[in-house]
Amino acid sequence: MKNFINILRCTAKRSKMAVLSCVVLGIFLCVFYNMIAGMYNESSSGVKIGLAVYNETDFTNELKAYLRDDLNMTLIESTDYDYLSGELVQRGPCGIIEITDDEVTVTFLGDYANAAFVTAYLNNFISAYKNNPSARAAAIPLTVTSVNDGSDAKNQQDAFRDTIGFYLNFAMIIGMFLAFQVADDRKLGVYRRLKASGIRAVPYVAGVCLAGVLCSLVQAAIFLAYMTFNHITTGVSLPLTLLLCTLFSMFSVGFSLLFGVFVKTRMSLIAGIVGGSTVLSILGGAYFPLDMSPAFMQKLAHISPPYWFTTTIENAQNGGDSWALGLTALALFAALMFILSGIKFACDG
Repeated sequence: MKNFINILRCTAKRSKMAVLSCVVLGIFLCVFYNMIAGMYNESSSGVKIGLAVYNETDFTNELKAYLRDDLNMTLIESTDYDYLSGELVQRGPCGIIEITDDEVTVTFLGDYANAAFVTAYLNNFISAYKNNPSARAAAIPLTVTSVNDGSDAKNQQDAFRDTIGFYLNFAMIIGMFLAFQVADDRKLGVYRRLKASGIRAVPYVAGVCLAGVLCSLVQAAIFLAYMTFNHITTGVSLPLTLLLCTLFSMFSVGFSLLFGVFVKTRMSLIAGIVGGSTVLSILGGAYFPLDMSPAFMQKLAHISPPYWFTTTIENAQNGGDSWALGLTALALFAALMFILSGIKFACDG
């Protein structure tokens, strides 16, 4: 136990730059999330409007021209309100304007930004039309209906899922600092001195890996704290997310430790860890859905830890409870890395 604590303390002292990098990367994750969430919000709020007109009049013709020419909106016209409702659910138009003889009704589906935009301009148009003494729509009221479809929460969940891909890659790359330390220990003969002093593989591997896991979790803690304090809907419980991040950090640290005990030069370490983490992230669907990949890559994805991480996140967001398999797979991958590293340490002199 004493050897384990000493190794943990020494590794922590040598990891100051790694901790600083994790803080910076944690801030980057928050920035990336805001960028991705902004893109989702923008893509779900197009300038399209459904228009249901049952009787063509001067009022309706002038309204069409106003929306199309003055506001540059794309009009989806139909006398079938059910059709327009289906398009609205599919996120085609941002809302539906229905014009009858005695009323103008506008319906939106959770798109609050465009709801305010369209409503304001419609009110302006109707007010201006009322000022025309010959206008037959002088008494037409405007009714606005807004239905919350949870699109804001869905966009937040999708943005969180996409940002996780960056976290997975960052966690793998942070392990390079640990790999450099292990490689230096080999080069400077620390291995031989540790073994001569009676220290076995278990306390060395455990001490180094625990320091690396705690360091890697710094960026996850910053990101998850930001999500929690801003009441952002991730679709995944905080305890499950923390557990996933911990297990994946254990794997990433073990992955780097394995490279550190086998590879001798720093350039080889950088190439191996960066290349390996990128391949595993792409193979595991961290950056794009696996449905877009060829069939053989979808099968290979099962040997990639990022696959089990992202799959567990997606299952939780979809209301599933099949997270035990993903947690078990991540734990087994991490254990495999630690066992192989321990065997190599025990064999080195």
